[in-house]
Amino acid sequence: MSAAATARAYDAIIVGAGHNGLVCAATLARAGRSVLVLEARATVGGCAVTREFAAGFRVSAGAHLLHQMPAALIEELGLAAHGLEYAATALPTTALAADGAPLEIGDLAALARRSPADARAWPAFAARLGRFARLLRGLLAAPPPRLGSGAWSDRLALARLGLRLRLLGRRDMREFLRIIGMNAYDLVADEFESELVKGALSLDAVLGTNFGPRAPGTVLTLLYRLAAESAAGPRAPAQARRGRGARAPPRAPPGRGGGARHPPRPPGRSRAAAWARSPRRSPARPRRRARRSAPARRSRASASTPTGPPASCSTRARKSPPRA
Repeated sequence: MSAAATARAYDAIIVGAGHNGLVCAATLARAGRSVLVLEARATVGGCAVTREFAAGFRVSAGAHLLHQMPAALIEELGLAAHGLEYAATALPTTALAADGAPLEIGDLAALARRSPADARAWPAFAARLGRFARLLRGLLAAPPPRLGSGAWSDRLALARLGLRLRLLGRRDMREFLRIIGMNAYDLVADEFESELVKGALSLDAVLGTNFGPRAPGTVLTLLYRLAAESAAGPRAPAQARRGRGARAPPRAPPGRGGGARHPPRPPGRSRAAAWARSPRRSPARPRRRARRSAPARRSRASASTPTGPPASCSTRARKSPPRA
């Protein structure tokens, strides 16, 4: 890192220029804060990068779908001016079958040809999950309440959540509390008989996580995805033209125009290493004192002992033990 970057004081230092770090830096910079973004790699974007895996062929190397970014945030950051274009929007989940006839989830006519019972169950199932997703959508942009806090703001946030849950109605509230801790496979197995529907919905529940569909709590991850897609607007899920890296070009985070700084990497060293190995000593870290020998410590203590006891000390003398 340059000497000018280390000498300057910043309001915030963000370690890691992934898509979350870039959004955080851009938001702080737009609010008037001075921000320093540190990244160990030569490119920024984290999982939202586009890489060339063969000559002339580029692909999103990490995250490949744009489905959980709120539409209001995309507009606020002006990502269209930074190169965001859509190759496809409102992409459906499609299950591939061994017999060659794919099944698009939500296509009732195609579903009825495979399972009339599943076609009848789908509208009520989708509407119920949609109501639960809208309940969670209000929490995405709100600070989470602190559990056990006595602050009125935290109590009010918990009360609002409880009120929204109660407004679902008795039947939906009980159903929400019943399934929220379940695994996704048990939920879809209770509702549908087609293996294609079960597999496709199970994939939607765990996409982007380290869970399997039978892991506890994956119904919550499914609802979280549905809530984020609802906040993202009718375009979600979408495919970005030129891959996800089109939103995070190398060495050009979106917050640069708003006051965020991305220092150049020193030759042969990563930015993170340059920051961590800076010779500047942290003011909060005390210097280590050299250890003295026992006689030296005793002589120093005796030399600094006052002649009389302090007023707060007891002057009662101790009797020495009798000598043998």
